[in-house]
Amino acid sequence: MKIVAKYDALSVAIEGSAESLLHLSHEIQEGTGRKVLVLTVPQVPPSPYLGYARSLTIHPDDGNVCVSRQGEEILISGSSQKLAILASNISGLAEQPDQRRPGVYHNHLHIDYHPGHFYLKAGSLPLSVTRES
Repeated sequence: MKIVAKYDALSVAIEGSAESLLHLSHEIQEGTGRKVLVLTVPQVPPSPYLGYARSLTIHPDDGNVCVSRQGEEILISGSSQKLAILASNISGLAEQPDQRRPGVYHNHLHIDYHPGHFYLKAGSLPLSVTRES
């Protein structure tokens, strides 16, 4: 599994192949206790982001999903039902046909909290997920 996660002060971006994103989706949905995934750290600058995350921790708990960061660690927590929704969104992206055309790029999704969001917790960092070819 080759997953890259970049961060800045206000957001997180995750990138990976379809196969890697499906693996990540499975790990999120499995929900059998806390798990730590080791992420790939490229040797190129993360520009325009501040840095690369070295690990992603999935921590099942009660309530809505929260995406956060502590140093070089991305944390994803939430109830198994809410984590399953996030996992479904990621697997849906991984399984969709390639839609790239000149001037149009659809192989990513944005997961952002807004008041009343049905599965994200207030304070959750905006998350973008990109499927690489």
